[in-house]
Amino acid sequence: MMVGYIFMLFINTNTSLMIGTLLIGFAYGTFQVSNTYVNNYYFGVSTLGQNSGSVLFMIGVSILFLGFVTGKLYDNQVETPGSICLGALCFAYVFWFNIALGLISI
Repeated sequence: MMVGYIFMLFINTNTSLMIGTLLIGFAYGTFQVSNTYVNNYYFGVSTLGQNSGSVLFMIGVSILFLGFVTGKLYDNQVETPGSICLGALCFAYVFWFNIALGLISI
């Protein structure tokens, strides 16, 4: 996922935003698929549903919380209320925030 954010941060075109979004979506999809196999391998079949449900629930909660935080970071970059800011310049703090969270999670 960090590759997608780095790609969107340093290449400032509309195409790079689309490609970065696809990379991030692919990373989320890969995690969703591999989650079941990893839980099965480490914890067994008896607790598979509980562990998978807990992990997927926390992903949903973190997306809701981080969506609020990154939205506030983006809103701070808009100079006047009601104006629109597009591109990597406005989203730079959001991208750096997500990259930092990715590095912390490693």
